[in-house]
Amino acid sequence: MDLKELKKLADTLDDNGKRELIYFLQSRTKGVALPVRAIDEIQEQKHKYGLICPHCKNDSVVRFGK
Repeated sequence: MDLKELKKLADTLDDNGKRELIYFLQSRTKGVALPVRAIDEIQEQKHKYGLICPHCKNDSVVRFGK
């Protein structure tokens, strides 16, 4: 079975089946996971509540906007 077939089968699963599949794959790939880059971890922590203006705390932000 190749990855395309596995993806097609995963799409047919209900939510519980998908959770079980995720748990199964995570338990089988503990030592195989790619190391997390520090910048990715910082970005995730910085934007864990979504993109928010650091000055007015508004969530309607535009890059370099006012």
